Amino acid sequence: MTGRLFLLLLVCAALAAPALLDRSEPLQASEPRIVVHEDVMFGRGGSTELKMDLAVPRAESTPRPAVLVLHGGGWVAGKKRDFLPIVKLLAEEGFVAATSQYRLARPTINGLGRSNPNPWPAQIEDVKCAVRYLRASAKRWNLDPERIAVMGFSAGGHLAMLLGTMDADDGLEGDGGHAKQSSRVQAVISFFGPTNMGKAPPADRKQVAKLPMDEKKEALRAIALSAVFGESFLADPTRASPLRYASKGDAPMLLFQGTRDRLVDPEHTVMMMDALTKARVPGKVVFHVGEGHGRGWQRDPVATDSMQDVLDFLNQQLRPKKVRSLADRLR
Repeated sequence: MTGRLFLLLLVCAALAAPALLDRSEPLQASEPRIVVHEDVMFGRGGSTELKMDLAVPRAESTPRPAVLVLHGGGWVAGKKRDFLPIVKLLAEEGFVAATSQYRLARPTINGLGRSNPNPWPAQIEDVKCAVRYLRASAKRWNLDPERIAVMGFSAGGHLAMLLGTMDADDGLEGDGGHAKQSSRVQAVISFFGPTNMGKAPPADRKQVAKLPMDEKKEALRAIALSAVFGESFLADPTRASPLRYASKGDAPMLLFQGTRDRLVDPEHTVMMMDALTKARVPGKVVFHVGEGHGRGWQRDPVATDSMQDVLDFLNQQLRPKKVRSLADRLR
């Protein structure tokens, strides 16, 4: 498989990535129990105004926990509005929920991203800015700045796991705004997000064809990711790997993975599970047998089961008093 074809498959498969809820009905401007605010500017990525959509529970006096939702699309496509239905659902459940944009990479296949106007680490810088904005605007949106979770899908899941594992000292905060606020989150939910971004591709591309099959696949993947992220990624691809940062004290994680995912191998989730276990980070991993990447997750029973797991996890991590312990009931 050529590097060009591999990148095409990467982008096309990611574009098919998720919506867990059916969007067949037109969106309403607001629902009875919530208020929706669209295109709220939260910062800047270079010269780009960054915006998010928020759904806020109506008539709530107590600050609510918050959830930031990140779209997928292979870091090159996708839009925040795709996840407004999930944001509304979360708001109906009592969370201040937001879905934000981040700068999309504009890769050049033959040039290794050298003309990419939004190279890595623009994407993680922008979502870090979104978290900082939520903290800085806590009073405006009536949210608790100490109870913020992030949920992401595919590429968004990758960014969500980075938010849960990185510190300001890791040096990828960016300068989008709200610098005095922390970008750390208190809980992470990732749907089939990649965790290991591999290594730089071989300098001599002609040698790729001579490599053993496993090494050839890894080299082609490295070429594709380099084309997406640009030259800055080549310096040290591990800086984009959530696995690199997993350590004690990280945010608890809920990881979803399909066993037939051809785009993000299930091994990514297994590796992250092992890293979190070694770091003694609490969480949960859900494998859906036979599921692939993206579209299949919007069908029942997978969609309903997954969203119930999401709500249970968010309540456990952000609203523990709301959770009735089965152990207590059995005593």
